[in-house]
This record gives sequence, C-alpha cells and structure tokens, in this order.
Amino acid sequence: MKIDLRKSPLQMFSRQLVRLKYVQHIQNDLDIETTRKFDRKIRYLNQTYVFHLVAYWQDFVESLVRRKLADITSDCGSDPLDDSLPQNVEKKLRWFNTPNTKNIDQLLKDTLGLTKVTTCWNSEGLSRDEAKERLDGILLSRHQIAHTGLTSKELSYESNFEDMEFIFQLATHLQKAVDDHIV
Repeated sequence: MKIDLRKSPLQMFSRQLVRLKYVQHIQNDLDIETTRKFDRKIRYLNQTYVFHLVAYWQDFVESLVRRKLADITSDCGSDPLDDSLPQNVEKKLRWFNTPNTKNIDQLLKDTLGLTKVTTCWNSEGLSRDEAKERLDGILLSRHQIAHTGLTSKELSYESNFEDMEFIFQLATHLQKAVDDHIV
C-alpha cells in the first residue's frame, strides 16, 4: 500500500479559505479606526470576500478532478490512450466556468465517469435542493458583483462567514463522495 503524502484538494481548499480571514481582519481594523466612507469600504470588502470564495470553490472542484485523474493514471500502465485522457480532461476543465450543481455533475461525469455526485449534498439538516438553491444564490451574488459591481443580496461579515462554512461543507461531502467512488 502506497502512502500518499500530498495534500488533498480539501486540505488545499481549507488553506485558501483561511486566507479569506484577512478580508475580515481588514473589516475589523476599519471598525476600530475612524474611517472615511466606512460603509462603502465594508461593502467592497464583503464583495471581495464573495468573489474570492467562489474562485476558491471553483479551484477546489478543478483540483479534485485533476487529483483523481492523476490517481487513476498513476495506477495504469503506459498506453497510447493515457496521453489523450489528460488532454481531454484539461479541455473539459477549460470549459468549466460556473461551479454550480449542474456544471459540477457534468464535469465529474465527463472527466471521471461519475453521475449525479452532488446528491451527496443531501445531509443532516439540508436537502440537495436546498444546498443547490443556497449555492446558486452565492454564485448569483458573485456574478452580479463581477458584472455590475453590486449584488442584490445583503452581504455582511456574518453571512459571508456562514457561506464559507456552507461551501466548505459541500466540498467535504464532494471529496468524500468522489474518493468513495474512485479508490
């Protein structure tokens, strides 16, 4: 049995999320000082948090696919088809641009042959449909911020942190489901 000393995609995602605390530290620092245009600065920092959270979420999903592909190909011998598989996966990853439920399911089906993996989001206290709806709301906020500089959702320090915890929970379930299907 080989020992894998690499950090998992979930561990790398967790490290990225820890970096988000600096956005919230800046908010706390602004709160301590007398700051001109305080509300605008806080709104901008809240938007920055959402923007990075979604970017890290997308990176997690892509890293999970790449890791599993590496695991699969390392277990196979050399075969002429081995070269085309990573190329096809990279092509699919380039087209993956919105990390919503539908696109994640499609990516995992196209790259790893897994179907409806996001059904794993059906967990204690939250149905898959509720998880999908909440994720879609976060992605909508990110989309609005990216394209208009505003969002219809009221953002706050607390709601951003709750969204981060929620997405980390989705990531935990997703990695476990993929790991369980691809050993």
